[in-house]
Amino acid sequence: MGAIPPVIWYMRRRMRQNRSGLSMPQFRALVRVEREPLTSITAIAEHLAASLSTTSRLISGLVRRKFLERETAPADRRQARVRITTKGRAVLQAAREATGRELESVFSSLGSREHDKIIDAMRILRRLFGSGISEPSVNHVRANGFKRDRAVRV
Repeated sequence: MGAIPPVIWYMRRRMRQNRSGLSMPQFRALVRVEREPLTSITAIAEHLAASLSTTSRLISGLVRRKFLERETAPADRRQARVRITTKGRAVLQAAREATGRELESVFSSLGSREHDKIIDAMRILRRLFGSGISEPSVNHVRANGFKRDRAVRV
């Protein structure tokens, strides 16, 4: 259990460094909306542990900058939902790709056997804990220059 937190901290630190000028709450809001399309501002506020008014201002800024789109919920016109835009997805994708390159650099120092052991361990962890998380496609893996199927989703 002691090995996982440092890896997660490393990846989060790298993602934060590659967030294209967004504040951490803005970046975290984008990630939440990407994972849960058409989520409510209330759900985002809970995720950020922020007030509804603070979150509403944050979302308004992301809408103004075209990272998110706001729409009224059909069932309750008082309820606003948000969805990520192509521009918002591009920011997250760029952060993931930059972080992936940095991880690949770290893993490149490993021998082939160690590298294979880590990949096997990640597959086992994904199988045990990663239900609902899609595996990167073989084309994605090849396009990003990974050997074999060595991609680890960030």
